Amino acid sequence: MYYIDINKNKFTNLSNYYNNVSSEKVKNRKLLNSKRLIVLNQGKEVYSTNNIQSLYLYPLNILDYVKYAKEKKTLMYNILNMDGIKNNYNNLEIEEIKNVEILVDKENLKQFSGIVKFSQILKKKNKLVSFNLKTLNIDEIFLKKLCDIGDYFKVRLSNFENEDDYKSYLNKINQIKKWCNQDSVIHIKGYLEEKQVKYYEKLVRDTKENVDIIQISKELIPISYKTNPKVSNDVIDKIRALERTNENFISVKDLKTLYYPRFELDERNSHKCYVWYIKPYIKDNYILPCKVNKVIKNIDEWKVREILSDNNSNVIKYGKKCDDCASIFENDTLAEIIEFYNKGYDFLLEIDEK
Repeated sequence: MYYIDINKNKFTNLSNYYNNVSSEKVKNRKLLNSKRLIVLNQGKEVYSTNNIQSLYLYPLNILDYVKYAKEKKTLMYNILNMDGIKNNYNNLEIEEIKNVEILVDKENLKQFSGIVKFSQILKKKNKLVSFNLKTLNIDEIFLKKLCDIGDYFKVRLSNFENEDDYKSYLNKINQIKKWCNQDSVIHIKGYLEEKQVKYYEKLVRDTKENVDIIQISKELIPISYKTNPKVSNDVIDKIRALERTNENFISVKDLKTLYYPRFELDERNSHKCYVWYIKPYIKDNYILPCKVNKVIKNIDEWKVREILSDNNSNVIKYGKKCDDCASIFENDTLAEIIEFYNKGYDFLLEIDEK
């Protein structure tokens, strides 16, 4: 184990931290091995949590979120489409941000030149660039350009109809690995489908050297469903076997049902919203607090502001009026620990030595 601070300085023990003896700077991909956040007051541990969602926050980490939440600064942007950006690159405030995630789907592929141009601007300013690849039906020339730029590739795992579908997908993954930077992370994410388990097993075997994480999660239960279908014991056993024997394969804790229950905020949640300014979404010409359905369907009511406007909306409504939340982990965690930061306590991440 070792520790890193907000600037990714590595300390082999806490004594070295307090004596400011850092051995090196930790590379981003090491953040995937983050195990615990600890808070110290004069060398004494006053708080810790291993619920730090290292993969979910990557290529950033919980220390970034704490610092930017305290300072009320924008840490990253989530770009849902390029319509409002393509002619307004200079109007989007990017000087202090650390990361931009760009959605690449069938619709956004029509604007691939804009995606590449904007991504290149970001890299010249030393920003991290993530691509959320909802499709791999991408021209090889364009895919190679993305690989030249990207620090993190979150690739959707769709259901395969046959072996040809699988081989085509595998070929694209291998191309990404071949073309991307050595320090880039490739993360394949899919939703649990019982009939696809044989392909999970093949994918783990065939991408062992090329993929950092294969993640099988669960979708929210569809609104039309009155019951949550069970997952067979055979499937559960196969998923757990893959986890035990492959470090790069992960799944959810509870596999008994096919879907997550639909989530609503209740008295256990903080009802404080930090993420509307830490990691807002951009759709068309609007900066949005998040992407839950009620926001996307009522942009004029929920927008933070337009890209070309300095006039913010009445931001006090965020959190207080929400009954659904796409960023509940960040909001509840930050509400719990931000007071420690206000008091000047020390925050460190504990990381495996892998």
